[in-house]
Amino acid sequence: MKLLHLANNKFNNLSGGQKQMVLIARAIM
Repeated sequence: MKLLHLANNKFNNLSGGQKQMVLIARAIM
């Protein structure tokens, strides 16, 4: 779960388009 926490920290620094990709990746996982 540490990876998920790191992903959340990076998530805040991403642009809108990248955030959408992350959300889609999360939905798949």
